[in-house]
Amino acid sequence: LISTGYDAASDAIIADTVNPLYYIDCRLKYYSNLTLTEACVLPDTDISYCGDEPTACAESGTGLYGTVYMTSDWRPVNFVVGIYSNGAQCAQHRPAIYTRVSEYYPWIRA
Repeated sequence: LISTGYDAASDAIIADTVNPLYYIDCRLKYYSNLTLTEACVLPDTDISYCGDEPTACAESGTGLYGTVYMTSDWRPVNFVVGIYSNGAQCAQHRPAIYTRVSEYYPWIRA
């Protein structure tokens, strides 16, 4: 998955590779109030570090995207998985929380 958004300091668009955590693992280790409408992600540990530990540095409104190859000619198709809602800021050593767009699809479609 890719997390994209604007860097608050430079107004540049940034993109980071992130890894989803299993719901139960995130709930037990980080956020006991995590709901099924939320996704918990950490950055690719090869890239994003704040100090000695990986962290998801996200800004409000950051999008979480996935890519699949669904067309007959195997072109990539990007889709929105989530929108950053809360969780880690830089240097907190915690995952970021995204609202799952799929949970609101019926409402979005209406």
